[in-house]
Amino acid sequence: MPKTFIPPLFFLPLDSVKLGRFITNIDQPHESYHEPPTTDTPTSIVADFLFTSDNQNSTNASFGSTLTSLMSTGFSKRARSKINITPAHGTNYFLDNSEAWFDKVVSLSDTRRWIEKAALRGRNIYMIVGITTFTGTRFVSRSVEEQQVGGEINVPAGLSLTAASVIVPLAGLIDPTTVHGEYHNIDNAGSQYIAPGELVCALQYRKIHYKWLSGRLIEQSRLSKTRQWLCMEGDRRYAYDDSDQDEENTMEVGFEDIGKLDGEWEVEEVSGGEVVCIRS
Repeated sequence: MPKTFIPPLFFLPLDSVKLGRFITNIDQPHESYHEPPTTDTPTSIVADFLFTSDNQNSTNASFGSTLTSLMSTGFSKRARSKINITPAHGTNYFLDNSEAWFDKVVSLSDTRRWIEKAALRGRNIYMIVGITTFTGTRFVSRSVEEQQVGGEINVPAGLSLTAASVIVPLAGLIDPTTVHGEYHNIDNAGSQYIAPGELVCALQYRKIHYKWLSGRLIEQSRLSKTRQWLCMEGDRRYAYDDSDQDEENTMEVGFEDIGKLDGEWEVEEVSGGEVVCIRS
């Protein structure tokens, strides 16, 4: 089962990421990506889940509770304030039949060329196979000072969305420390505001593995129409100081779930075997 990753940039706009996209950095799914040039839209499976007390023991509630707990902790650390995040509801979008989609798009010459260039640069390559969103997300802050001016919330420096590495797609946003949305005082020690709309909070990936092969050692009849092809960018030895005897002019690709994680992560396993990861 693919791991679920909470990106460092919390709450990306939903239109900034897409299922079936190829990327090179799981921390920045909206950068250095390749959108397969096809008129077909990948089929998705959509599953909504609610955050209600009636479903505390369900898989969805457990998954959602883990996400909100990890995100609240991460937000609090970066903003240096006590922040609780509570969405009205969440939605999972899963790429249906991801293997078939992978085979389809790697048969495209533009996708093959992009994979080769990324591989020659030594990049990791991933495909987005799942997107989790929150809608009507409520932020509750404690022991910080806020004030309301002209229907907007002036967030103190310690709660700056920019400083906390948060992107919120709010129309008319002029000052990055100003959030347009519903605002209420809870009491003298805290307040809350709601970020409107559907925002991305987590993603699932599968890792694309690749290797170069010697075309001389492979019968042309054995070349796959999808996962093996003659390199479009030439011999990999033009980019690396290799002393291999055979010319490696054939690319082979495949994909798999992400295994060992590089760097420091907080990892929590929830019911049903799902794993949620966030940078420590």
